[in-house]
Amino acid sequence: MPRQTRQEIDDEIVEHAAALFARHGFRDTSVQRIADAAGYSKTGLLHRFPSKEALWDAAVDCCAGAMREVAETAAAMPDGPERDRAVIELLVDLALSSPGLTSLALSFVGRPAELTGPAQPVQPAQPAEPGGPGRSGKPATTGKPATTGKPATSGRSGGPGEQDRLEGIARPVMTAFGVLPGSTEVGRVVRVIAAVGALAIASVALSGDGHPFHQLRDHAPGEVRNHLVAAIYDALGHPR
Repeated sequence: MPRQTRQEIDDEIVEHAAALFARHGFRDTSVQRIADAAGYSKTGLLHRFPSKEALWDAAVDCCAGAMREVAETAAAMPDGPERDRAVIELLVDLALSSPGLTSLALSFVGRPAELTGPAQPVQPAQPAEPGGPGRSGKPATTGKPATTGKPATSGRSGGPGEQDRLEGIARPVMTAFGVLPGSTEVGRVVRVIAAVGALAIASVALSGDGHPFHQLRDHAPGEVRNHLVAAIYDALGHPR
């Protein structure tokens, strides 16, 4: 089996971190919990990302990049059922390849304040012990949005600036479906939020053993994909 690149290792860690942030929020997700999920020792994880804040920033950056790509693809299409289906397929494919990042990104649409990072300045990185990271040898999942490869250096998460970052993730999702800020089409707004929320919950189920329906991961990806696309498309109210 080919050895993972540094980028692939970082991507895998950020995917696990995003899944835990989506399920438990920033405050209740510890570095140790992320390390356990990724198959690292805490010390090994801190060799790559110096703090929980750095992991949060990396996950948020990945979410923002992925949602921008979806919105940019959708912008080339006229509003209507075909565009909705195309956006749904993009999001479902992302959920199947990177369920943690997808669940975190889509969660910001409905409840960003509950997931935001810390409002306190980031503490100095905890020193790592010599010897390098200890890993479980678990292979990375393919198809994940790439991290920058460098931990974020922002001295503060949370607060007005962080809220803007999170809105910068939620807004492209809504825009991809043709819903702009201040829209008065209540029915459309409600349906889009409901559809996005449904995929966020499904992504959580796909991302970890702690979810009661984690067995979704045991089914053929194509079968799960078809059901997800159909369910979310139906939520938007389009006739098949």
